[in-house]
Formats: sequence, structure tokens, C-alpha cells
Amino acid sequence: MADRPRPAGTWLYIEGERADKIWYVKRGVVVLSRLSDDSHGNSVAWAVRPAGSLLGMEGLVRNDYLDSARAVTDVVICAASRDEIRSWLDGSGSAACGMLDLVLLSQDRDAPRPGRGAGSADARVSRWLLENDADVVNVIPRAVIADLLGMLPETFSRALASLSARGAISVTRRSIRILNAALLRTTAEFSPGSPPPYQGAEVDRLPA
Repeated sequence: MADRPRPAGTWLYIEGERADKIWYVKRGVVVLSRLSDDSHGNSVAWAVRPAGSLLGMEGLVRNDYLDSARAVTDVVICAASRDEIRSWLDGSGSAACGMLDLVLLSQDRDAPRPGRGAGSADARVSRWLLENDADVVNVIPRAVIADLLGMLPETFSRALASLSARGAISVTRRSIRILNAALLRTTAEFSPGSPPPYQGAEVDRLPA
């Protein structure tokens, strides 16, 4: 499969299109979105696919893509036809095992978890920061992260400011760094009506 560089903002495929290709993200980050259940036909971002991810694997078992895939950074991708992938899986045991590993990793990222609309804005942001590597967090536009978390961009900004004021994170225009992972974990698990998270939690500091 030949490398195909694509700029940020490129749509790799659209939900409902014929799923005739399987994609591999070699560099960069792709976000998946899907039409919501409301009557307005809005598309909702719901999953992040960093380098090392397979996209469009549903094409092996159905004729159309379940999601739309958009590059949110400059990416390098590879693509193979559905028939090529099927032949590859049928003819190579080791290749099939490697493919299965990648599929299982992708499915693991899709495991049900609290996310959109679950908990306070601070809790949702805390969970997301704990679950994602810095090299993913700091390359995705913040408006996209807000969409992934089911909140408005200004709500996301307020949550970042709140977590920063409490010493859990450091925020600049270009980066978000975790300063106190223990406090983030406490905030992620906090539910309304419980005592507020202890502000003097053990600090896990990243090197400057």
C-alpha cells in the first residue's frame, strides 16, 4: 500500500458511501463522526483514530461505511481495496494475526465508557485527558475535542480554566499538560452531591 499524504481537513470517506477500501493511519490523527439520532441530521464526532489505526474495517462485513472519517491533522495514510484485504487475510496466517491485533485495538477504543453528556464538564474533560496521550490531545483542534465530549467549545474552555485554576493541568494556546494526575482521576470520578475533590492530592508532575 502506497503512502498517501493528506492535509488536515480532508474527508477520507463519508458515512453511507460504498466501503470499497480499508485505510491505515500511518501518521497523524483522524476523527470519526456519525449522524446523530435527532431529527436535524447532525453529524457527531465520537472517536479518535491516531497513527497505527485501521479505518473502514466494517467494509469486510458490510457494503457501506458506518462513519465519516476526517483528518484533523496532516496525515499519511495507506489504502487497500476490500478484495485485496480479504485475499491477504485468506493467504497469510501471520498477516491475519497482525490484522486481528489491530482490529482488537480499534474495538478496545470503542468500548462503552462515560463520554458525551455523562457527568460534569470538568469530569468529562478529566476523563478524556487521562485516556489520551499528549501527542493526540495537543494536535486535535479544541473545537473537535469539545464535540467529542458533547459540549460547546466555550464550555470546554471553561472546564480547562477550572482544572488549570485547581492545579490539575497547565494550559496554553498550543498545549495542555497534566500536572496532577491524581486530582484529574478524582475529578473524573466525582459525581454531583459528593464532597468536592481534595485539592491537596499527590502531584504527578511532568518535566518542564
